[in-house]
Amino acid sequence: ILNHNFERLKKITEKKISQSYLSSCNWVLQNVDKNIVYTFRNNSELLISNNGIVEKLNYELIIDNNSILITKNNITELYNIVNVKNDFLFLNKVSTNENLSFLNQTKIKDELKKEFENKLNENLMNEIKQNKEQNFINSHYDFELDALALSKTKAWEEINPNKNILDYIAYLEGKNEYESTNCDNWILANPGSSFNDYFKYLQHKNLMK
Repeated sequence: ILNHNFERLKKITEKKISQSYLSSCNWVLQNVDKNIVYTFRNNSELLISNNGIVEKLNYELIIDNNSILITKNNITELYNIVNVKNDFLFLNKVSTNENLSFLNQTKIKDELKKEFENKLNENLMNEIKQNKEQNFINSHYDFELDALALSKTKAWEEINPNKNILDYIAYLEGKNEYESTNCDNWILANPGSSFNDYFKYLQHKNLMK
């Protein structure tokens, strides 16, 4: 806000500032490269944090004309106050006509929290969407493998009409005759699995060659 607009701003937005309101939150100085925070304490002490380095000053709130006196090194300066929508605070340094604009730190924290929650929800929804897509791809892929495996099984049965499923498993294992050892070991390594699961595993494995 330009200096010549300050009086106009003051007329439009002027609101009496109470001691409790001024000291109810921290005020973050805007339009500066550093992290500067003003804290007006109830005991008339003003704490100014500059990137974590705290300087202690004194202040006196003059409610009648919405102004504040800030004392530093025994020099007291007069500032006019303008409050906007309970979120912003403007101090006009009378001696230099310099304007300082502040934002309620709670407002910043709320915005950061909201932004973080929105980002978290967005990431969560993307992860759910990706999982659904991957599950669909996997289920579709398994369906195609099952269909292809069934086709190959029928083709083998037509070529070997006198042989049974155990002979086919031996064929998938690359052996001349079936032995239960491989199946038993596989089921032990995959708790909860069955003979049918082992058969399906061999079918899919054979298709991958």
